[in-house]
Amino acid sequence: MILIFRQGFSQQTTLQSFKAEIVGVWQSDEDAKYIIEFTDNGNRIDKYLGYSDTEYTYELTTGCDFEVVDGEDVKDIFLKTYENGSDSTCDIINNISTNNTLTTLSITGSNGKLYLFTKQ
Repeated sequence: MILIFRQGFSQQTTLQSFKAEIVGVWQSDEDAKYIIEFTDNGNRIDKYLGYSDTEYTYELTTGCDFEVVDGEDVKDIFLKTYENGSDSTCDIINNISTNNTLTTLSITGSNGKLYLFTKQ
């Protein structure tokens, strides 16, 4: 029972930390023209330089449209993005980390692709 409590506490601590750390402007490591901005009021703005911006709302959560994968409870932190007010996608936040002065964001998209960003 204690182990389960500690895992839940750790997940909640990580969730709260990620909610604070994700706010800001992130540039794609794969394509420098692609930028995502997360605001503290739940707006996500995807920018591709030279094209119009696309706005969404987002939330970080411990659950998404599914709760079990391969028979086990999901322990991940999800980036749930809402399009058109109701349709949503769920990506997994792998990590947000700072090394010296460089902060990076790692996301596994709902398509299974790994996306890496650097905070600007």
